[in-house]
Amino acid sequence: RVGTLSAAIDALRAELKIPHRILPVSDQSTHVCAELADGRMVRGEWEIINRSPRVPLRRLFHWPVVNCLPDCIRAIARADLVVFCPGSLMTGTVSALLTRGIQTALRVTKAPKVQIVNVMTHPGQTDGMSARDHIEALSTYLGIAPDAALVNTRRPPEAWLRPYRKQGSEPVRLDVDGLRETRVIQADFLEPEGKDVLALYERASGTPHDTGL
Repeated sequence: RVGTLSAAIDALRAELKIPHRILPVSDQSTHVCAELADGRMVRGEWEIINRSPRVPLRRLFHWPVVNCLPDCIRAIARADLVVFCPGSLMTGTVSALLTRGIQTALRVTKAPKVQIVNVMTHPGQTDGMSARDHIEALSTYLGIAPDAALVNTRRPPEAWLRPYRKQGSEPVRLDVDGLRETRVIQADFLEPEGKDVLALYERASGTPHDTGL
């Protein structure tokens, strides 16, 4: 394992005294690629995000195909809960699911699978997608619907939306009626207005946060 990504993560985890185990899905190198609705092929995360014209994504795949880390497969088998966190749905979460072996491991594990649906759309990846679209996209690549999905119901304050809109993001539409295989939990999942998240982080970690300002 010397010289591998998992070894580097392990060394960094030990240096930072992080008690939890952190595993990459693979130690092999690959590219996330996309077949577009117009038949074009695009290779690379930023090439996918910045494609022009921004026609819909037909499917995502890895080139070359890589195998899931055996330790990752074993961790999924022993898991009490599997959480698909918010973030880059297509080039992040879905890309991880393209790793050979991980879909089967996730389908057969007895651990409940929970998706935390993004609050905002991601330009070049989930433009115009509703909460239902996010859940169905994950279900398609996973091969099974998540057991539960957490969906935010509160519209972010206008001051929060402005910087997102400059990048082309919009709040994810609430369209989850009729989903049968996934239990949808709708609630206000936004941080309270006025809460200084960075200050809370500094108190918890004892590490000053440099904002760069």
